[in-house]
Amino acid sequence: GRYLVYVLHGQGQMVSKDMETGLVTVLVDDGGSSFDPTPSFSYDGTKIVYAMSDGNSDEYGIRVMNADGSNIQVLTTLADDVSPAFNRDGTKIVFDRGWNGDIMVMNSDGSEEPTLVKAADGSRYGHPQFLPDGRIVCMRNTSGDQDIVVMDADGSNEINLTPDTPDSKEFAPTVNKDGDRIAFSTTRNEGNYDIYVGTFTGSALTD
Repeated sequence: GRYLVYVLHGQGQMVSKDMETGLVTVLVDDGGSSFDPTPSFSYDGTKIVYAMSDGNSDEYGIRVMNADGSNIQVLTTLADDVSPAFNRDGTKIVFDRGWNGDIMVMNSDGSEEPTLVKAADGSRYGHPQFLPDGRIVCMRNTSGDQDIVVMDADGSNEINLTPDTPDSKEFAPTVNKDGDRIAFSTTRNEGNYDIYVGTFTGSALTD
């Protein structure tokens, strides 16, 4: 929890900030490319996974690097792959293919092709995160009704965690270290974007 990684779009940079000292370090400086604004640390703090284009296209691919910006590895290319996140032991990466489309999972070393775990099929999924037990929490948009859902690692047993908010749009969930609290953005407050935190019991989310 000491370091924050984020994107400076105007400068074409990805940086990390030491929250204790305030020191900001440039990790990737590539003004000709475009970053997806969702870089994420591994849970041991040694790796960062992120998505960026090649500068000539709006299609994004997944990349992994050391936390100091070294040893960049390109895992996917030009496939609209965004919003990546590690699982708890750092062996898997979950991401969204198609900008709120399908949910994919791959080995973090790129040793195998990504696996489709949840196809859009009339809904659109995005912003996936792994829970400590290996399940996946993400956003689901069905005909404009946008909710936070949780599913098994293979995409089965999907549960809607925000079923009673039909007029709001929940998105971008993130999970605490213990997996019992989920934060997400929503427009439920008169159309304004707010952040809510809920208690996750394993099958339900309560404010």
